[in-house]
Amino acid sequence: MSDLGEAQYILGWSIVRDRNDRSIFIHQEKYATKVLYRFSYLNAHPVSTPTDPSTKLAEAMFPQTEAEKDSMKVIPYRETVVRKPFQYCGSDVTGSSVGVVGLGRIGTTYARMLKNGFNCKILYTGPREKPENAKSLGGELGSVEYVDMETLLRESDIVSLHQPLTEVTRGSIGAKELEFMKSSAVLINTGRGELVDQDALVEALQNKAIAAAGLDVTTPEPLPPTHPLFSLENCVVMPHIGSATVKTRQAMADIAVANHVRIKITF
Repeated sequence: MSDLGEAQYILGWSIVRDRNDRSIFIHQEKYATKVLYRFSYLNAHPVSTPTDPSTKLAEAMFPQTEAEKDSMKVIPYRETVVRKPFQYCGSDVTGSSVGVVGLGRIGTTYARMLKNGFNCKILYTGPREKPENAKSLGGELGSVEYVDMETLLRESDIVSLHQPLTEVTRGSIGAKELEFMKSSAVLINTGRGELVDQDALVEALQNKAIAAAGLDVTTPEPLPPTHPLFSLENCVVMPHIGSATVKTRQAMADIAVANHVRIKITF
């Protein structure tokens, strides 16, 4: 492409040749189409990328507190783009199998978002089958299935914990359960820290027995700064702020008041 400089001028963006000198990278689809047509690349098709990462990156560029600044991890740009272009690539959520452990109010809402928003197959488990909750998710028959814990762990790409913490559920995910999971699977815990054997999780992450973990809860809370989970590149730890939005906190207060009134009326 001899007129690369002119194309860059028209776009207002940098255009970069691929290493094989047979292709170029152009940002912004609406402009890319014009440029490809202008320079007779009539058989070329622009490839769109998701906009959501841009939003997340924009948010990440402006940490609100010193703690957030300290906790940010910087991915080396040159290493990602030039040397190892697939090193930091993740897996798609769309079309994956999601295992929901505990299909209660929160678990059902989570499953509905994944099923209807990302066309995921939902597997769920718990003390008993919940056909009404499963039916409320809508969609095709067979896209929601009640299974035992082992089946859920073996077949799910994402395992998300939504159980209450009881003597029965404590340590639900231990070394044996982590071994059942796919090496490409991700464990999400937004329930309670003690649902997971944390030492076993650290070992599984270190050995790449599972791909990654996302934790909004830990044992204890907060974790000491020297805890090994913080040193793992395949683990994201949040300080129990998954529900930290104004609307959610207001809803939690409303539920608490409604429960108080209901108990008072009962007695």
